[in-house]
Amino acid sequence: MVNLHSKKRKVRLLYLLFFLIFVLAIAMLGNVLVMKAFHSRMKQLEIVKGPLFEQLNISLRGIPGIDAETISEKKNVLIIQEAKLARQLKELDKYLAEKRKEIKFFNDLQETLETSTAEKKLITKIEYNAEKSSVLYYLIYDNEKATPPSVKVPEGYLLSIIGKMNFSNLYKLSLMKLESGE
Repeated sequence: MVNLHSKKRKVRLLYLLFFLIFVLAIAMLGNVLVMKAFHSRMKQLEIVKGPLFEQLNISLRGIPGIDAETISEKKNVLIIQEAKLARQLKELDKYLAEKRKEIKFFNDLQETLETSTAEKKLITKIEYNAEKSSVLYYLIYDNEKATPPSVKVPEGYLLSIIGKMNFSNLYKLSLMKLESGE
């Protein structure tokens, strides 16, 4: 018969119990240390990236897999949004370039009319597009003034006189055409 209450068996069971308690304590301590490390890292992330996460409306849960997936999804959404905004920015740049060209045309027209020595200037027709633009206008000069008519033409424009005529022996009319582009 086997004695279950022998001293040797009791000592071995006691050592086994101490060993199991020791292993369990190490496992629990390791778990606590890992959780503390992750928690402190999460706190650092909250401090550093908290305002960014709030602005982007991201809430971290403390589970690395879910948090990484959430951040990845938000990153993909932001990449798509960035591409969309970049495309809109290119379209706006193109639109602004067209408008700058249009404004330059009208400023040059205004400068041409202001530098003219004519007493009156009457614009009759304006045709504007991005490639080629033209303006038909009358210049009215006083017949009694001895100064010859003069017009300063900006660079890149072609000025042509379509017709001239005297009007009631008091005025001279000149029909001018200012063209830009090809």
